[in-house]
Amino acid sequence: MINWVLSSCRQNEVMQSEATQMSPSDLTIFGLQKELLKCKQEARNLQGIKDALQQRLTQQDTSVLQLKQELLRANMDKDELHNQNVDLQRKLDERNRLLGEYKKELGQKDRLLQQHQAKLEEALRKLSDASYHQVDLERELEHKDVLLAHCMKREADEVTNYNSHNSQSNGFLLPTAGKGAASISNRGTSDLQLVRDALRSLRNSFSGHDPQHHTIDSLEQGISSLMERLHVMETQKKQERKVRVKSPRTQVGSEYRESWPPNSKLPHSQSSPTVSSTCTKVLYFTDRSLTPFMVNIPKRLEEVTLKDFKAAIDREGNHRYHFKALDPEFGTVKEEVPLPSLSPTMQAGTIARWEKKEGDKINEGDLIAEVETDKATVGFESLEECYMAKILVAEGTRDVPIGAIICITVGK
Repeated sequence: MINWVLSSCRQNEVMQSEATQMSPSDLTIFGLQKELLKCKQEARNLQGIKDALQQRLTQQDTSVLQLKQELLRANMDKDELHNQNVDLQRKLDERNRLLGEYKKELGQKDRLLQQHQAKLEEALRKLSDASYHQVDLERELEHKDVLLAHCMKREADEVTNYNSHNSQSNGFLLPTAGKGAASISNRGTSDLQLVRDALRSLRNSFSGHDPQHHTIDSLEQGISSLMERLHVMETQKKQERKVRVKSPRTQVGSEYRESWPPNSKLPHSQSSPTVSSTCTKVLYFTDRSLTPFMVNIPKRLEEVTLKDFKAAIDREGNHRYHFKALDPEFGTVKEEVPLPSLSPTMQAGTIARWEKKEGDKINEGDLIAEVETDKATVGFESLEECYMAKILVAEGTRDVPIGAIICITVGK
């Protein structure tokens, strides 16, 4: 640019030196050339300014583009932060909701804990009362044992007095001795009933599966066994006296009526009067204890009924009885399987198919048969291992009522 200006100045000087030597027409041309040269010079200046401005504009456009890119990135970061904020707010709301639920559950558990604490305190109080009651019963039992020993001693003294006075009474039993024995028997029965009532009250104060039931059952069984031995000794002494005096009251029925009042229940466990051929021993289990118990019912096996067994065990409430006995036909323990109730609205069913045939082994949990009810076809399972002995209801039999015996199973 500087060189161009210097060259222009030299040209102007040359032209001025030449203009002094030219004619007027040449001077006009020279003036026009000079103006043209100025115009070119101005055009070059303007072009330079334009180029500079264009370069500056390009730089500014580049800067604006960078600013736009930065603004776009900032907007994207802003949107991302907004989305993160929304996500965090949602998580915060979810945590607040869970926290509220946890607080609610914690309050419920606190209330349940307080209820269980109250129940536990009540159970501990009942257990303490039961322990005191058990101690009282043990003391009462000891007192009864002392009374029984005293009664036995007095009865032995009466027998001794009777033997010494037998020669003077001409072989007949004095009436007072018989009344004394009967009163002793009645007192023993009433005392046993009193102890059993106390034990029943103590048993009801415990829950269904409390281990104290086994202790109470053992205590009751021991008391009943003691009473049975005392009664057997008393019966033997009566028989000896009756054989000696040959009294008309030596009939077994009269003796049985004296020791077994008709309006009283049968003694529990091993408390039957005598174990003879007319008695039936029944071994039974309860859901409260794994220890089996035995009761003697003064009837033959074919004469024993459910009422006799209920009176013998003397348990309060409603119970489900499941009987098994040695069957002479099969030579083993048989079980009559009734049609169960497989739906709440079922009144009768149809034997759709027998899964087991006669002679088949049935494992615990195996399907015995499929029964068509009013809702659907349902199979019922065996509760124990056994064998199918006899099928009483054929396949396809309709309207079999609930409880009807459909088959017989045996243990071996």
